[in-house]
Amino acid sequence: LPNLKSLADVRMYVADTIFAGDVPALIRKSGGRRALSNETGGAGSSGGESAADGANVSRVGAGGGEGVLGELGANGRASTLEAGQQEDGTWVDPLGVHAVNEDEAGAVLRPTPASDLRLPGRKITIVTTAALPWMTGTSVNPLLRAAHLVCKGYDVTLMLPWLPPAEQDLLFPKGLRFERPAQQEAYAEWWLLNRANLEVPTLKIVWFEAQYEKMLGCIIQKSVDLASLLPPEERDVVILEEPEHINWYHHGAQWTSNFAHVVGVAHTNYLQYARFNNEGAVPGTVKEKWTQAMNNIVCAAHTDVVVKLSGTLQDVPGHNLVCNVHGVRSEFLAIGAEKAKNPKFEQSAYFLGKALWTKGYRELLDLLLAARADRALSLPKINTFGSGPDAEVIRKTIKERELQVEMHDGIDHAHPSMHDYAVFFNPSTSDVLCTATAEALAMGKKVVIPDHVSNVFFKQFANTYSYSTDAEAIPMLLEALATPPLPMTPMEQYALSWEAATERLLDAAALPSGTKRPKERPLHQLAYWAHYSMGVQPAFDVFRSVTGATPVIPWKQRLRPPLLGAGNFTRALSRNGRSQQRALTLRTLSKRLRRGAGAGGGAGSGAEMKADEHALSIRRGDKSAAGLVKPPRLKLSKLIRGISPQGHTRAEGHLLDELTSDGTAQNGTSITSGVPLTTTTTDATTD
Repeated sequence: LPNLKSLADVRMYVADTIFAGDVPALIRKSGGRRALSNETGGAGSSGGESAADGANVSRVGAGGGEGVLGELGANGRASTLEAGQQEDGTWVDPLGVHAVNEDEAGAVLRPTPASDLRLPGRKITIVTTAALPWMTGTSVNPLLRAAHLVCKGYDVTLMLPWLPPAEQDLLFPKGLRFERPAQQEAYAEWWLLNRANLEVPTLKIVWFEAQYEKMLGCIIQKSVDLASLLPPEERDVVILEEPEHINWYHHGAQWTSNFAHVVGVAHTNYLQYARFNNEGAVPGTVKEKWTQAMNNIVCAAHTDVVVKLSGTLQDVPGHNLVCNVHGVRSEFLAIGAEKAKNPKFEQSAYFLGKALWTKGYRELLDLLLAARADRALSLPKINTFGSGPDAEVIRKTIKERELQVEMHDGIDHAHPSMHDYAVFFNPSTSDVLCTATAEALAMGKKVVIPDHVSNVFFKQFANTYSYSTDAEAIPMLLEALATPPLPMTPMEQYALSWEAATERLLDAAALPSGTKRPKERPLHQLAYWAHYSMGVQPAFDVFRSVTGATPVIPWKQRLRPPLLGAGNFTRALSRNGRSQQRALTLRTLSKRLRRGAGAGGGAGSGAEMKADEHALSIRRGDKSAAGLVKPPRLKLSKLIRGISPQGHTRAEGHLLDELTSDGTAQNGTSITSGVPLTTTTTDATTD
């Protein structure tokens, strides 16, 4: 114990000891903070009085009934539960990885070697679907995860999507555009150093080509096999941030065949997005079922274990569990530590979130409107912070209902102007795991949230107030405003940190010893091949179009009829055209030139030799000799304008002018007869 210098060291020691099977389950699953009856002093008792009572009032059930406090139940009375046992009779292992039945209370997780991320020398690859400066969860959290794994000594590679500069303007803040991936990589390093206080020079970043799909509202990879992008010696453990999103349009190698262990971290409730998306002819309920089926298929095909941030996300085939593997940046914890030294909160309550009805604004306004009918309640003033497409409509609704809500534009949660707010009121239930709630707790504030599956993780903290019904929301908000927040304990601070989140990830990624990998199961292999078959053209483009993505080959191009042999001409003049097609086109031209020379009577033999030389040089692959180093681009209109009196089309003349390497016939004169090509359009048909 004297060698353990930090909480992270203690956490690692406990985890290692538990994996060795020497320690039984000691930590009971927290039941969350509950309002206490007047018999125990009430939840509204002053902080000083609660502390004097040995924290048996304010911290009952908040720190979760852990350690010494575990002897007290949620009602303040001594609990008869054994260590590790919950009120419903189930048990929880000390790492919070999974619940077990009573007959398995002594079970200890012994991971398979491939899934044991604590073994020395493991190489970890993290693949995500977004990158800074787009401030979204799938850009910030994977970057922080990679940085903290590097700090723990892991060899980490972070794979990020590279958007063309034109598409960056759709997502990045105004004025931020990167011409090369190296510039964007430098920005990510700057952000880590200045916003997260992390310097990780050994972090390797690999970029892959991607595109932004407006209809889907997300980034997807282009035609690149992500699973095979790294060299074989680098493929050990891969963490797929949003495994369903990454693999929707991944029809390449199987991740579980290329990597020893594949961990998926599910961030987003795509089923909810699909359910409320009623645009187009397909109703949202059908889109939800389709999305659920696709998520099941790709997760079964490509992952060993899926870690869900909360229970709001769907179960997928194979191994999946609920564990919060995200933390908050150190700057939020630093603000909370400073507030604990000087606990002055001059502001009251606030809400922070993107200005969308689905992000909690509708619930907020409805709760305030319903509470106004109770004349015994004095409604508090609430400030909201957030920008978004619904901002003006929300502002208008507030004015019409005459609510005490003042709207502000979006702001960084760590901004100094946010430090003095005492209570964060977040009635939203649409988030998988609300980052703003975690940040508010880290800053030393109270949070008032609904008793919802997405908020289970936050119930363990003393400053969490959880209401079960809408009628309880505003009274509980007033109760929270009545007293200042309690300083966080060191363990509460640690639970919110990225150090603890990283430890939870290492625990959650482990599979029990003797477990078969999903790729060894027939149904999972069937899922892979079923999804792989969707990537065969033209089925792939049909699949992409139906699901809202841009097809690889535009349908206008795919359905264009082969008029006038235009396909041969365009392929002959394309850089990427096949040599045989170019040779075929030149042979056809050569025959026509001979006929034209005979009709014009003149320098036929010389023209024939020149055309043959060009055709031969094309067959040999000598592009420079053929004058095709920069192939000309012909419009279809030039191919259909008619035929010259000598029997060749103006398109032939145009093509041969481009092919001429000695400078002759650059004035629109036919190289076969010396007669200028006609400029009149005829109704004749060219074969």
